[in-house]
Amino acid sequence: MTSTRETILNALREARRHLTDAMQGVDDQAVLDENGGRLHDWLAYIAAWDREVLAAVQALLEGDTAYRTADFDSWEAWSSREVARRATWPPEQVRMDFGMVRLELLSLLSQMEPNFFEQELETPWDRTRTTIANLLETVSIAHDRELTALLHEHKRTPHNGHRGASPCSIS
Repeated sequence: MTSTRETILNALREARRHLTDAMQGVDDQAVLDENGGRLHDWLAYIAAWDREVLAAVQALLEGDTAYRTADFDSWEAWSSREVARRATWPPEQVRMDFGMVRLELLSLLSQMEPNFFEQELETPWDRTRTTIANLLETVSIAHDRELTALLHEHKRTPHNGHRGASPCSIS
């Protein structure tokens, strides 16, 4: 029987692999949603949230249950600020951040005992109680899957119309 740990680690890897495959041939400036969210913005958004997930997990490991996302007022506002902060970064830097934070997260999680994934914590942005496994599923894995779907839609649409949610309006 596969443990929650292995299920989550495999899902993180698989979601990222599918996303990386879907990104092939898509320009960083390609608009993917109705709000003008470019691939560049989506990668910045995912990296920012992965950094928060990583920080929350690290804080939990250090016994810090008071870790909070800096300047968080709402999902949309915080996301908008983080995407705007990275908007002028060169595409290579955004892609590097996007890739490295997931590697850091996977490296840390790979060292954890299987029962770690069932531990509860408060999300550092809205203080919702959840498990580590659910946090990873609803943030890191879900974001990768959402962008993968947008990229597939973008490639299927002859005029490359703008569909889906913007990286600043998803929750």
